[in-house]
Order: sequence, then C-alpha cells, then structure tokens
Amino acid sequence: MAEFEIGGMNYRTSKMGLLDAMQVARKIAPVYGRIMLVRSELAPLLEGIMADRAALEGTEPEAGTKMTGDLFQKVLGSADRLIMPILDELARASREDVDSVMALSLGVCMRQQQTGWAPVWNVQARGPQFQDIDLPIAIRLVWAVVSEQLAGFFPAPASNSNGAAVPGAAPGVSAP
Repeated sequence: MAEFEIGGMNYRTSKMGLLDAMQVARKIAPVYGRIMLVRSELAPLLEGIMADRAALEGTEPEAGTKMTGDLFQKVLGSADRLIMPILDELARASREDVDSVMALSLGVCMRQQQTGWAPVWNVQARGPQFQDIDLPIAIRLVWAVVSEQLAGFFPAPASNSNGAAVPGAAPGVSAP
C-alpha cells in the first residue's frame, strides 16, 4: 500500500486484514485519540511561529531553523502538558494489547532486500526478522501502518481554527 524509508532501509506495507485492523483500532483508540489532540493543538502554534519568522525575514523559513521567543515557550508548555496523557494511556495498556498491536502492525511490513521484499516480522519467533530493527524503528513502522491503514477509522480535524490543513488529518473533516 505504501513505501517509505526509515534509517536508510526501504519498507512497504500491505493491507491489514479486516479483523486484525479492527483489533488494532480498538486497542490503540485511547492513545491515538490523545495523539490527534496533541497534533491539532500544536499545529496552530507551529504555524504561527513559521509565519512570524517568515514575516520578519521576508522569506520562507528554512528547515531546521531554531524557534525563539514567546511562541517557542508556548509550544514547549503545550507539548509538556499534552504529552503526559499520551504516556499515561500507553502505561495503562496491557502487555497483551501492546504485543498484539506490534505483531499485527509489523506483520504487514516488508523490507527491501537485494532479491526482493522480505517480511519484517517473524511470526514463529514473535520478533523482528532483522536484528537491526530496534524499538525506535519498530515504533516508527507501527506508526506508519496505523496512520496509513486506520486513518479513515479515526477521523481527525482536517483544519485548525484558522482553516489551515492539519498534517495527517482525515480528508473532509473540519475542526469542531
């Protein structure tokens, strides 16, 4: 369904089965809801920072530039306030739920090899097929699968209060 690169390696996802997708959606709903809240609340702040910087410089901001001033402090304060509920939801999830989401999501990922595409998840070993897939890579792969395959299941605001698009939002859904 999608191809992307993480850590210099090319990955591809295939479609998750209907029942598996429902199980993943059900198990991640509390965490996913918190993540979408964070994205929708931080997007206007980040847009404000970029617009102010562009207005001051008369140019488009460059990637990787540092944010300064009151808006930067506001973003940091919001991030701290908003990230804790996400961590709380993750901490409440049972090991079985986390294992299931990881296995089902990684089970639809393939990694490009010289001879073609190979499965990322080893079902019998209940672990990654490749030793270099550590937790940060696995989480990015799971997030890629969840974002792609369940985006229509979890509608998110497609625009903020200023009408600007919120990245990753479900199409056609506007802010409340």
